[in-house]
Amino acid sequence: MLEAVWILVCGAVLPTMLILDSYVFKTLVVKPISHREALKWVSIVRAMNRLIITGSGYTTLILWMKRGGAELGTTVNTVILWEGLSIGPWILMATYFGGRLAPRIPLHVLLGLALVLVFFLFVKKRQISAFACSLLEANKQLGLRPVFVVPIILVEILLSLVYYYSIIRFVGCHLSPYNILRVASLSVTTGYLSPIPSGLGIREGVMAFLLIEHGFTLEKAILVGLVDRVVATAFFLFAGMCAGSKIMIETIRNSREKLGVVSRVLQRR
Repeated sequence: MLEAVWILVCGAVLPTMLILDSYVFKTLVVKPISHREALKWVSIVRAMNRLIITGSGYTTLILWMKRGGAELGTTVNTVILWEGLSIGPWILMATYFGGRLAPRIPLHVLLGLALVLVFFLFVKKRQISAFACSLLEANKQLGLRPVFVVPIILVEILLSLVYYYSIIRFVGCHLSPYNILRVASLSVTTGYLSPIPSGLGIREGVMAFLLIEHGFTLEKAILVGLVDRVVATAFFLFAGMCAGSKIMIETIRNSREKLGVVSRVLQRR
């Protein structure tokens, strides 16, 4: 009975977070749009990011908004700012908790992580530079609007804690809010840095490792990651298909065609 209650809590938290996220996006768009349209695009973006590769949802949003007459530069600035404000707090928390975890990690693992970080910064240097430029541009176009969405993003983080707490209680375990924040920030950030759809496998692996460190059995730790993956993916795919199934299907079809062209070119070589 209690297990069903915790799943219902997850089912209530995810739509609430999606609605808040759409309000953040609506606030950051220079050209006024309705909340319904913002909710549609946010649902599609979150679904596409989980279905194809990380970032595919943002590319889809930029292309379709450009088709609708939106200015390309302004749209890109909005998307970069939205992504940065959404993931930024998680990366900052992961940096803090990762620093505290560092003394217990073997030196060769730390060196490996440092190399990965350097490689990531090198690969993403254009995106980081673009985000900085977008912040400057947003100050001109949006004024104080980015500041107004910060409280909403903090509420989303609190709801994320409720979501993960519910999953942990669902599998019959317990963890303090502080440790949940630690586990969530490190696993979410690791999954975000991975090019695999929503960090598939990597995010769950980091989460399981950290939960085992807190006394969870291997089976329970893996189960938490699996429940998170299944519940969140099912919800966002359902929301995305309801919001814009035609857009998602066309984008996936175009992606498959492009991959087919690339594979044929490689085979000829």
